[in-house]
Amino acid sequence: MADEVYTKAPDEKFCSSCGKIIKEAAEICPQCGVRQKKQPSTLSNTNDGRWTTLLILSFFLGFFGADHFYVGKIKTGIIKLLVTIFTFGILGTIWWIIDIVCILTEKFTDSDGNRITKND
Repeated sequence: MADEVYTKAPDEKFCSSCGKIIKEAAEICPQCGVRQKKQPSTLSNTNDGRWTTLLILSFFLGFFGADHFYVGKIKTGIIKLLVTIFTFGILGTIWWIIDIVCILTEKFTDSDGNRITKND
């Protein structure tokens, strides 16, 4: 089984879980039923102002996790909001500064792990 060679058509991809060939547009693998992640190439090229929007959101609403919600990191957005509330803004401010620095140095990533850069 390890020696099998899979060939796929241009409109197909490999399932992220079972490795079977599925259609590129498939959201769920028909063989194993696992939801597929969005492709980074389609996500990163859809918005030219993504970095600027993220920087503005983070600067003005970063204390409340808006920057994390914007890039699809819902869990960390909620955690950041709760940390800010329960520490009376002290740890939220530190996290906010770290996020601003990460955005400015282009090391901030979205929910798929893609870096958000000025050239997106």
